[in-house]
Amino acid sequence: MLHTDEWLHLAKQQAVGYSSRYRHGAESRRNLVVYNNNDSWSCWCHSCQEGGYVPKEFVVLDQTPPEPTRPIWNPKLVPLSEAKEISKIIQFLNSKHMMIPYLPNPKWDTERHRIVLEFPEQRVGRSISNSDAKWLKYAGEVDHVKLDYSEDKDFILTEDLFSALKVRYATASRFNVVALMGTKLDSALEPLLVQGKKVNLMLDADEAGRSGAAKIKRRLSLYGKDVEVINIPDGLDPKDLTLHEIKGALWM
Repeated sequence: MLHTDEWLHLAKQQAVGYSSRYRHGAESRRNLVVYNNNDSWSCWCHSCQEGGYVPKEFVVLDQTPPEPTRPIWNPKLVPLSEAKEISKIIQFLNSKHMMIPYLPNPKWDTERHRIVLEFPEQRVGRSISNSDAKWLKYAGEVDHVKLDYSEDKDFILTEDLFSALKVRYATASRFNVVALMGTKLDSALEPLLVQGKKVNLMLDADEAGRSGAAKIKRRLSLYGKDVEVINIPDGLDPKDLTLHEIKGALWM
């Protein structure tokens, strides 16, 4: 378990119900996710595969029943192509080896300056600034992002959403592509994978990605699942590959 000195002060900076990512120690990526929950503070490091938990002594309960289908905000959205910051957006996407055609019906949040993408189970927004949390959940209950689903398709799991979108574009939607939003398998996703067809793990080619893929493969293998780890060059994410290289890695 992570010591509270490493993360608790960061969790307390978040508004109740929110989370944010930080670098853990000398790591180059923001692998540490901290949460300010209703009754506790918690964290999880996707690199170390360790977390922390501190209960709150005094909790004021909101007696108003929640509206689960209502978005967290009412964002002011415009089509991405109409954003005043379109040149900065394109520059940002290029830096991530991404292009607008890879994004399904993208919108622009004019107040929060985020690329907003909507999927069957949720809506998320990506900051184009390195100073903000990368992804922000606008609506939805699950931690992973499922781009689409069909019972007759194999699965491909990636760490981040941009990688998932590029893989889906490269493969012409021939797979059920899911972004884990980290290296950990979401328990809400596990039943779907167990009941579905083959699972291909296409996580980042770094220590955290390889460790996460090994753990997910062991976990799904307990159910007798056919799980394949897709190898990509060291130090790269799937989104760093060209469309041709993605298809090559998948033997297409």
